[in-house]
Amino acid sequence: MATYDFFGSVLWVSPVVSSDKAKTESLGYGDAVAYLQGLGPTIEKPGLMRMQAYFSLYKEALRFIHVGGTNGKGSVSTFCSAILHRAGYRVGKFTGPHLSVFNERFAVDDEIIADEDFARALAVVKARNEEFQSREEGAQLGGLSWFEVLTAMAAFYFAENTTVQVFEVGLGGRFDATNALSGVLVSVICNVDLDHVHILGDTVEKIAFEKAGIVKSGLPIVTACSDQAFPVLERRAGSLNSPLVWLKRNKVHGLESLHVPILFRTELLTSLQQEGLTFLAARLAKLSQTDLGLSGSYQRINAACAVYASWLFMLSPENLPAGKQLDFESLWQSTLSGLREARWPGRFQLLDRGFSAILDGAHNRLGAKALRASLEEAYAGKNFVFVFACFENKDYQNILRELIAPGDIVYCPVLSHARSMRSAEELVDFAASLGARAKTSNGFAEALKSAQEKRLSLSDSFADRLIITGSFSLIKEALEFSEGVK
Repeated sequence: MATYDFFGSVLWVSPVVSSDKAKTESLGYGDAVAYLQGLGPTIEKPGLMRMQAYFSLYKEALRFIHVGGTNGKGSVSTFCSAILHRAGYRVGKFTGPHLSVFNERFAVDDEIIADEDFARALAVVKARNEEFQSREEGAQLGGLSWFEVLTAMAAFYFAENTTVQVFEVGLGGRFDATNALSGVLVSVICNVDLDHVHILGDTVEKIAFEKAGIVKSGLPIVTACSDQAFPVLERRAGSLNSPLVWLKRNKVHGLESLHVPILFRTELLTSLQQEGLTFLAARLAKLSQTDLGLSGSYQRINAACAVYASWLFMLSPENLPAGKQLDFESLWQSTLSGLREARWPGRFQLLDRGFSAILDGAHNRLGAKALRASLEEAYAGKNFVFVFACFENKDYQNILRELIAPGDIVYCPVLSHARSMRSAEELVDFAASLGARAKTSNGFAEALKSAQEKRLSLSDSFADRLIITGSFSLIKEALEFSEGVK
């Protein structure tokens, strides 16, 4: 079976599985998940030596967009994947975190891979990891960590089953496992703000330096970062002679809009890529929320990043078949189709199954700020009823400052995995100091019940949907509850 790209050329033929030197044992899905969970997250000093050594042995042929940033990585990756898919490519997408099952991290044409494919990919990487550790270099560096195994699985599976890929950075960028992959053609750094400060640094500039580590020599980068972070990214891009598209933010009527993109070193792009940027500028200025499959006003900037990255990728020499004519207008229409069809759970997700709510995984200051702006745009002049919980290592005070307004109502559940969560009592006390009415609840179900009952007793000065936010762990509980799992 073959698939064809936008230009009508054969892109992908069902692969013949190549032999692998590492002896692969058959694994069931349950065994595969158990193996992963047994690895646990790495707590060692960040570095790429192990992944670089691993991929020097097990090379995978990839052509991908690399997406980093503090917030919006998953949304930008999803938009890119949908755009490329509508243009005719067979697209692999690697993202995180997962909400319910590990498979969610691996998608082909925006469909998560089957259990048996997940288990087979893990079995191959497990065997390779064991062989790697039997070698001198592997013995010195140690076996792959939890996230490194996931990254290696994605590289293996997508090399066999897709023609192009989108890889989301796990954490930071410079030392992230995805940064050891070969084949990147375009990089994206959505934005930069304070998060994971114990690992990445305690200033925006330090974090920007880490995220700029994914910029590659001579290859284009797209960013919508702040004025504060931009000089760091520009220095990195300049030192590597990399073309740069900066979607600079601008305040219009109290909302964040976009300037015409500011371009740096784009003379290094091909003439076709330069023409594509010119074509896009006027059209993206008119992009509205109705053009997007993902809700929330903050998705407009994510969509713009994705469109520029996808077009620079599709118009790169590596992706252009020789002798084919290109119709920008037709490519734009397929791009719009991709933007409208994009779906990404837990990001301003409208839920009407069992209860009416907006689910958003905002878990840092910038995410909370974007969520509040989207809520105020959708429900002008309204207050909100929140169900909120966040992890202990998060800057809950600045998150709540951006999220909560006087008069809002906040329910903070004590969750079953409370050891890793910020104390509900602390959250309630701080929310109350911001002028909200706040209460603790014994678990998500009780918080939801109380929030629903309270909302029904309130006037129309409150939005008609509950807002569930603060962590993807809480979003997972909400989705499972709505599906009757709990």
